Amino acid sequence: MAALAALLSWPAQEADWAGQELPAAAVAVHEAVQAATRDLAPTETSVKQSVTRLTKDLDDLQTQLAAAGQDYRPEWDGSDGVILVRVADEEGPLPVASFAEKIAEHRRDQAELLSDSEQRILEDALLTRLAQQIHDRAVDARDLIRRMNTDMRERRMSSGTTVGVSWLLADDLDVEQRAVCTLLDADAARLGPDGLARIRAHFAAQIKNARARHRDLPYRELLAQVLDYRRWRQFAFQLVRPDRSEERLTRARHSRLSGGEQSVSLHLPLFAAAHAMLNSAHPHSPRLLALDEAFAGVDDTGRGELMSLAAQFDLDLFMTGYDLWAAHASVPAAAHYHLAHSAIDHTVSTLLLLWDGEKLLADDIGDLTAALGSPGTRRVPGSKEATVAD
Repeated sequence: MAALAALLSWPAQEADWAGQELPAAAVAVHEAVQAATRDLAPTETSVKQSVTRLTKDLDDLQTQLAAAGQDYRPEWDGSDGVILVRVADEEGPLPVASFAEKIAEHRRDQAELLSDSEQRILEDALLTRLAQQIHDRAVDARDLIRRMNTDMRERRMSSGTTVGVSWLLADDLDVEQRAVCTLLDADAARLGPDGLARIRAHFAAQIKNARARHRDLPYRELLAQVLDYRRWRQFAFQLVRPDRSEERLTRARHSRLSGGEQSVSLHLPLFAAAHAMLNSAHPHSPRLLALDEAFAGVDDTGRGELMSLAAQFDLDLFMTGYDLWAAHASVPAAAHYHLAHSAIDHTVSTLLLLWDGEKLLADDIGDLTAALGSPGTRRVPGSKEATVAD
């Protein structure tokens, strides 16, 4: 800013610069700035706004260079009143204008490597492969949600009510998008070359339109938006009554359910999703689901029903919470660590309690801890010796 102010006031300082020959480029810049700012009167507010815009542009430059996946390191210095921006790469720092010219030249070189026909063939091959992958993922997602829906409908609340789930087309899709989604929903045997070609053509048109609308968006981000099949559908839940009648489970309908039914309708899709995903693992793998502040605000009856559902899905719950107990008849076994804090002694004591499905056993003398394989010791960091835990 200081250098710009000096340039603008050059005629007034002409005597100070007497005998100094200004480069022609400097004279041209001075005249251009004078012409552009002749009717402008800078104020404190306008200067602050200019600084804010400049700072934002520099932040955007740094973000976009980082997103390029290359070792570009932007740096700038404004100690002399003029912000000088450089970008460093493997060949060293360059002024930002020179760096832009270098990148443009590399882009031209890369473009010349492919003829129009070669580029068209390459894009067709890539889009065909992408269309096949998206179809496979859409079919996998469809099958996963169908399994979730089946599992959810088989697990009923104590009232006999349960919840179903479906994956519906989004409301804002046009006719062509709905047709392509129908093709994506078809099995591979029914899709055929013609269906795959239509999907590829649809994606090619979508990518072309997106590039025209968002010219400054990195290509990777643009593809991620265009090819995100999850945005084409939305989840819908159904409330299934004991008589098999169904109704859409909306936010308003959920608010009219009892407290227990509200809790179950929220947790049931979570348990079903975990169950469906864990079924793809090795049969002997842990089926662990971690819940922080588990079942907060749910009464004891509702907690028992939720733990019953978890047991039906064969899930191993790792839970933390206040006054949280798994001593319910539907739970086959559970281990509790009860923590008690002493504000006076500044200590936390622990007590292990085991639920065997019928009664709660307290580990008063440490026998249960030993039976579970715990050594009853802890290892001091940096030491090979174990010390007895307090």
